[in-house]
Amino acid sequence: MGKSFNKSNVLKVLVLVIIAMISFFYFSKLFSSVDIHTASIEYLDDKKMTVAALTVTVSGTAALLSLLPGDALSPIATQLAGMTNWLLLITVVVIMEKYLLTITGFISFGILIPISCGLYIVYIIWKSLFCRSLAIKLAVFGLSIFLIVPTSVQLCKIIEQTNRDSINQSMEVLSKDEDTENTETNEDNDVNKQSIIDKLVGIVEAIKNSTTEIASGVTEKIEEAKTAISNFIDAIAVLVVTSCVIPLLVILGYSLLIKMIFGIHLDPPKKLLNRLNIGKENSDISE
Repeated sequence: MGKSFNKSNVLKVLVLVIIAMISFFYFSKLFSSVDIHTASIEYLDDKKMTVAALTVTVSGTAALLSLLPGDALSPIATQLAGMTNWLLLITVVVIMEKYLLTITGFISFGILIPISCGLYIVYIIWKSLFCRSLAIKLAVFGLSIFLIVPTSVQLCKIIEQTNRDSINQSMEVLSKDEDTENTETNEDNDVNKQSIIDKLVGIVEAIKNSTTEIASGVTEKIEEAKTAISNFIDAIAVLVVTSCVIPLLVILGYSLLIKMIFGIHLDPPKKLLNRLNIGKENSDISE
């Protein structure tokens, strides 16, 4: 019985050593490679470019609104200036997600999984329940941090596919009409296809020229600008949800899952506590 038990332990140790070696030498290089995350990186790059374009447009719009005389549009300019802080936050989150795709692969499969295998080997040999609990939690934690970014990216894609129409309407404020084939369209269609910056430039020029004919159209252009600015808010809201809220919810979900499955308190070994208590008593006596 003892021999079979020892053989079983040796087999378990060999399997754990093989798993640790495969994880360190193969999976850590595989999942830290840019090639395997090409689709996710392209998605994040596209989102970063969208945020950059939106940042430029919002900043330019706020600057143009500040040039207008009077205080009619000053609150809107202040709100737009404040939106750049959210756009900066979104940019930071997107860049972090991009780099975490490869970094978490190496941390999980190059560090945490091999360490967890080593701790479980210690449990097999010395029957340390502390090492077994720590090994399981390290393995689950490593897999969880590796799956956070891919999971959030996939959820963002699903949300964007589900709400494609509303997102496209929100993002239309970023685009100009670059199609030169429709040069024969009337002036009304050209005005509707102008970007928000072009509209606001028209407002500034109208007020500066102060002619009666141009000034009569200022009110209409201001209303168009307000409509476009409301689209800015929708676009930024979509980006905040898909770039910040969803990753936080994914992290929270994994944290709750780990707590539900492995909610055992991580107690240190009793021998270590006894030694610490003995050392403390000796120090008190010496004093």
